[in-house]
Amino acid sequence: MTSTLVNGFILGWSVAWPPGPVNAEMIRRGLLPRQQGGGFWSAWRVGLGACSADFLWALAVTAGAGALLNKPQVRISLVVVSLGLLVILAIFFSLAAWKTARQGQDRQEKPGVLQTAANTGSRGGYLLGFIFALSSPWNIGFWLAVIGSQ
Repeated sequence: MTSTLVNGFILGWSVAWPPGPVNAEMIRRGLLPRQQGGGFWSAWRVGLGACSADFLWALAVTAGAGALLNKPQVRISLVVVSLGLLVILAIFFSLAAWKTARQGQDRQEKPGVLQTAANTGSRGGYLLGFIFALSSPWNIGFWLAVIGSQ
């Protein structure tokens, strides 16, 4: 029993420690003032969502989804979907960065404009963390490699 708990802790830690979108969002929300939807509890919701998705992946792979996902056709489709997701995210974040840079130039040209940070919408933190972890190629590969190989 003790060795199962230790193994589970080590596996969970090895999934959680690499920096990624969940960690970045938790840090971002944790550093925002509480008035803007930030703070500990906002970051905690994102982490709780990610933990729930990791549990779902572990359960699915343990239940036999690893056998289905190890087929070459499924792996190719996962590669295509992952690549498409990364391209879409790159475009989305590039456009957001460009818009933010343009707003910064406008503020420099117009002194006296009050700068406000965007509200994070703390209610959506759990769902955001869940979707990040559920759709992460890193998590898919990890759970298939660790549990799927046993």
